[in-house]
Amino acid sequence: MIKVSVIIPCFNVENYICEAVDSVFQQNEIEFELICVDDCSEDRTYEILQEIKSSHPQNVFIYKNEVNRGGAFSRNRGLESATGTYIQFLDADDLLLPGKISHQLNLFKETSNLPGFIVGDIIKEYASGEQGNIIAECDNVWLGLMKARLGCTCSNLWKKEALMAIGGFDINLKSSQEADLMFRLLKNGEKIIYDNLPLTVVRERKIGSISNLNRGANWKRYVQLRCKIITYLQFEGKLAADRQSAFNQILFDAIRNWYPYSPDEALETYRKYLPVNFVPVVSSATSKNYVRLFRLLGFVLTEKIKMLIILFRKRFK
Repeated sequence: MIKVSVIIPCFNVENYICEAVDSVFQQNEIEFELICVDDCSEDRTYEILQEIKSSHPQNVFIYKNEVNRGGAFSRNRGLESATGTYIQFLDADDLLLPGKISHQLNLFKETSNLPGFIVGDIIKEYASGEQGNIIAECDNVWLGLMKARLGCTCSNLWKKEALMAIGGFDINLKSSQEADLMFRLLKNGEKIIYDNLPLTVVRERKIGSISNLNRGANWKRYVQLRCKIITYLQFEGKLAADRQSAFNQILFDAIRNWYPYSPDEALETYRKYLPVNFVPVVSSATSKNYVRLFRLLGFVLTEKIKMLIILFRKRFK
């Protein structure tokens, strides 16, 4: 039986942690240890973790960071102490459905070449209470990475050896951490398996709006990573000509989202990474009317018109 280490980073999650831990103990037919890393919580989180530890002294391990370091640091700390062959990361406000881990382990029990990670579909629970499935892109692993459709930190199952080989999460990144992690794993030659049975619930917390500064910085990191992916694939000769347009469109949509926060940087990236003759097509982020304006006016003028329309609507709403 393959041992799995479940790692939960915790920060001010007193209202969620018990439910998350319960979902771990509801997993069946697996050998596991539970590692919780408290990141200097200011509520009762650490006390609750100690209570959980007292009820399960054999396979629950609690650590506390000396100062607040963020989720990536906490995951890496748990990773360093983990003794399992595979790692199940779980955010403290998310849930594993019964059988999630054993189901994914069974996908490769007959092979001796263990995959670097298993990509799992996601059940997304929005702040409104509505749910929807996020399905992985299975046709092309690199296209899935570009689309942010290769599962997520909690829906995937990760081989510890593979994570350690690349140094775990990049603690300097404030966003796009899991995509960066998967990018480095794939560059390192790790193989993956797809699991199309969604058994992880990722919940959106009602924590208020993100500041414009954070949104702009997040979109910048999102765009920069996709530029790295395209550059890597082109250099390695792994980006087929018939796929280039799809990758360009994904990058373009991301640049558009970044543009309102940092027009000059976004425009510089657009000119550097997209071909001179690039013309967008209709996508989930780019409308038919936008494409028409783009064909007439180009990128900059179309974006300025779009921003004026948004300001007009806000003013007269």
